[in-house]
Amino acid sequence: IILKMENQDLLDLKQYALQSAILFNIIAHNGKKVEYYSNEELIEAINLQVNITMEENLEFFENVEIDLVEELDGIVDSVYYTAPYLEYLIKEFNTRDIKEADNLLLKRLQLTRTLSSYIEENVSFSDKVVIEATNRIVENNMSKFTKDSNAFADWKDGGMIRKSVEVDGEYYYLLVDKNGKVKKHLYFKGVSLEDLVNNEQE
Repeated sequence: IILKMENQDLLDLKQYALQSAILFNIIAHNGKKVEYYSNEELIEAINLQVNITMEENLEFFENVEIDLVEELDGIVDSVYYTAPYLEYLIKEFNTRDIKEADNLLLKRLQLTRTLSSYIEENVSFSDKVVIEATNRIVENNMSKFTKDSNAFADWKDGGMIRKSVEVDGEYYYLLVDKNGKVKKHLYFKGVSLEDLVNNEQE
């Protein structure tokens, strides 16, 4: 019974992180939801997410048993954040009657999914540590935005472009570069996982 509860906790965690990733990407795409992407835009988004997920997979493999903090970060970023969003995009793709998808990097997609599954099956940290690490990373990612216009006014932009995006009636404020890519504000603080790894080893 305990094992089932832990597995359900991880499933809930993955869903929580996925919803965060969905919102992040809606904001990053000026409020545009995936269901309104053209077929070309959807394939481009899948290819981009494949590359992002592959990068996180490689972070895990490069650091496993060498740098445990980066290993943990790679697990969260791959298994609980980027890979679920990739599956979300694939699910949208599969609902459409797309006749031609020559631009889809299919082999790279399949390999990326295989590697993400392998990582999920070879997590060496406790569920408790993974859950706390994921919560921290999700919160940290979402701190690139704010719904507080007064707080946003105090952000130092470092020459970045200030913008607001409406999603479901709520406004999110953020900084982007000239290409529209979401950027960290100068008050942004990176996430710390060292204490989780240290406590796990004690």
